[in-house]
Amino acid sequence: MLKMFTASRRRPAFSSVFYVLCVLMVALSGCADNTIRLLFRPAPAGTVTDPYAPSLAVLRFEDKRPEVWIGQRMGENGGYFQAGSSVPEWVSRSLADELVLHGVKAFYAEDAQSAAALKPEYTISGELLQVWVTEINPTKYQVEVRFHVTMRLADRTWGETFFSTQERTGMPGSRIVEELLNDALRSAVNSSAAKIRGVLAQ
Repeated sequence: MLKMFTASRRRPAFSSVFYVLCVLMVALSGCADNTIRLLFRPAPAGTVTDPYAPSLAVLRFEDKRPEVWIGQRMGENGGYFQAGSSVPEWVSRSLADELVLHGVKAFYAEDAQSAAALKPEYTISGELLQVWVTEINPTKYQVEVRFHVTMRLADRTWGETFFSTQERTGMPGSRIVEELLNDALRSAVNSSAAKIRGVLAQ
């Protein structure tokens, strides 16, 4: 009888520990999924630019987003997506890399002072207006990327807003969000780079 009584006393303790471990694992995995890597696609080494293209510095964009988060999970208790690195740098550097792919001699600069040291012929400044992921359901996501760029020319100042909205369905997890954000940004910076290249050619 004593042996049976002792065993029955041990089971709740084991169950409690197992339950706590399960809760911690779920919580930790949820936190990991909420932090999203911002993927870069640098121009490959040796990319050939137009020898007659002017040099252009892309300054780090000013962050004008309404939220420091980059998205929200489904439901009131779903939490928010947070970026694993600087969002303004991600967008600005990606635009500079895309300009190189379009044949422009472009480079990224943290600020006007560091850009001036390299004496570019033109400078692009910008405002990051939105980077936002919406979890429609655990397998369906929508993202918006929007920014405004400005470039001072010899006779005028040119500026335009570029944006991309995309939606995707797939397996739940952070990977689909990373890929969707990357594709949306690629679309926006590609449109921006093509337009900037055209403006410089006028």
